[in-house]
Amino acid sequence: MPMNKTTPLHSATKSAAARKNTDKAPKARSDALALLTEFSNQGFRKTSMVALASAIGMSRQTLYNRFQTKELVLQWATSEQVAQLKLDAIGYLADTTSSTSMILWATFCCYLCPLVKLLREGRHGDEFLDLSAGKKRLNPEHDKDPLAEFTAQISEFLIIRKVCNSPNSADELSFLLVMAAKGLMLTSESEATFRIEMATAISGAGLKVKVTDKALANQITQWSRA
Repeated sequence: MPMNKTTPLHSATKSAAARKNTDKAPKARSDALALLTEFSNQGFRKTSMVALASAIGMSRQTLYNRFQTKELVLQWATSEQVAQLKLDAIGYLADTTSSTSMILWATFCCYLCPLVKLLREGRHGDEFLDLSAGKKRLNPEHDKDPLAEFTAQISEFLIIRKVCNSPNSADELSFLLVMAAKGLMLTSESEATFRIEMATAISGAGLKVKVTDKALANQITQWSRA
């Protein structure tokens, strides 16, 4: 889909694979987000299986039959959410019309802005992140480290776009960008702050991102509401 002045960046850059993924498992996606929101708002200890079941329109017994414990609910929801976001984000890398810097910026924002929102809007966001990070992955499809896979995809993109002229330099730059993004996810006070700071990080790598442009600001607003 070609970009124009009225086409939001998110709809212009998503690949067919990402759109297919979005359509394939909307229930799992919405359930994962609802469960994580409940944990983020109430904290792990105070969140009950009854509340979790209610959040996704399921009976408590059905939830117990599926997961057995709160720990397993949290692990599944985190694994599912991160995997879905990663696949969506990688879809932006297929864009052939936007600038390299804008594609990178959109990719990182797509992946991590929703997690920033969970961390900052919930009263216990940091707690659920720490807990979920320490659990073994449950879904065989998500067994690989999502951040490692994401870094490899960014590295390949940098080679294709001729930002780097060797695999080693691409791996190094992609690692630095991903580590910067991870740090910003943990420290940003809001999604807006993450977007601005991520643009600064990408610009620091020599790829300028014009976040002050009025048209881009409109795209950010439209994208964040999607």
